[in-house]
Amino acid sequence: MHENNGSLRWRTMIGLLLALPVLFLAGCVSETVKQKNIGGVLPQADYKPLKDYQLELKLVSPVVLPGGCETFVTYSLQNTGKNTICINDWFTVAEANLKLFCQPWTPDMAEPNPQNWIPLGPDYSERIVRYPMELNPGNLVTIRRKLSFAEFLDVKPGTERRYFIRAELNLKTVKASSRLDVLHFRANKEK
Repeated sequence: MHENNGSLRWRTMIGLLLALPVLFLAGCVSETVKQKNIGGVLPQADYKPLKDYQLELKLVSPVVLPGGCETFVTYSLQNTGKNTICINDWFTVAEANLKLFCQPWTPDMAEPNPQNWIPLGPDYSERIVRYPMELNPGNLVTIRRKLSFAEFLDVKPGTERRYFIRAELNLKTVKASSRLDVLHFRANKEK
């Protein structure tokens, strides 16, 4: 009699284990919902330029930097207008929102040559996810970018190398450019 009870229990447990997936799947309902914004990515057609906005893009990190090592610059993008701005094509990778350009400075240069700007990579493509970002009046967002060429600079102690640098937004809905700045690279004290 004990054998029959044990056998019956095992058959009951196996039956329940086999029935659970069927019951679970029968309870699931598949619904298709059409959404305009899926996963933060908007269709390309929705990247229409905005009107009536005021943005200020400026360098906020120090302009005296170490040469010969990994070096970064930070820019801020501030809404200086009176209305909230919704930037629909903001990249989730913050540095992709900014294009940097530089050129070496020499003592005989009063200003940079417009033909000699060097774009600083990496080149970000449409593969990076975008999402809408709201920027309220007075608020700002910072964007940090690596200066890949800086780690290859050989700056002797007591000297410096200078580079003109400028930035602009890498967006379709809004445009903003920074003023021209000069970066001063000095010998890395940690070397």
